[in-house]
Amino acid sequence: MPTDQASRSTRARQPRADRTRQALLDAASSLWRERGYDAVAVSEICARAGVSKGTFFYHFPAKEHLLVDLVAADSTEAVAGAIEAELAAGAALLDVLATAIAVLAEAQRYAPRDLVSRATMEVLRSSRSPRPHTENGQAELRDVYARVYARAIARGELPATFHPAELGAITNWTLLQGTLFWALGVAGCLSLEETLWRRVQLVVHGARLARIEPWRAPTARTPVPSSPPA
Repeated sequence: MPTDQASRSTRARQPRADRTRQALLDAASSLWRERGYDAVAVSEICARAGVSKGTFFYHFPAKEHLLVDLVAADSTEAVAGAIEAELAAGAALLDVLATAIAVLAEAQRYAPRDLVSRATMEVLRSSRSPRPHTENGQAELRDVYARVYARAIARGELPATFHPAELGAITNWTLLQGTLFWALGVAGCLSLEETLWRRVQLVVHGARLARIEPWRAPTARTPVPSSPPA
């Protein structure tokens, strides 16, 4: 157990650590906006922030982790907070999810699309939340979405066909993929809000199925011989 003196020392260091982390985030954001993600090395971020490379790697295991934290971590906490507020107010399922989409879109409004796409790909690639649950107690979004669906099932808005955890994970993935498609320009002229709203409605529509058709293996078909060459 830490002594009182050690605890006071830790508390005194914490604000400085937070300032250092923020300085790295600010430096990376500035450099990436100026020159792009790939053109900026970790050493240049450190020089702009006025810290050593050792300090950088104390806060971030790699440049990709800093990118995810810069682009996505704050939005994760904001979405979780907005959803909890909507649940406490007794909002309907689609209203809760619409609020989540509005917060997600607002968080990315001024971020360069190339950084949004890179951060989203990193999250999808690593299959982790932007800020892991074990780091600061902040629940992962798939768990927050699962509580939304659990409440909807309990209130009779949805049948109990699917487990809330399954729906939460599907929603989290489809929103991440929608964000990526929007950032890459695949969504065409749709806004980020419209892109994500279409995907949420697909998930909710599927969740309203009262039963699931059982799996049936495809019937083997006799191959049709090709016509002989003329």
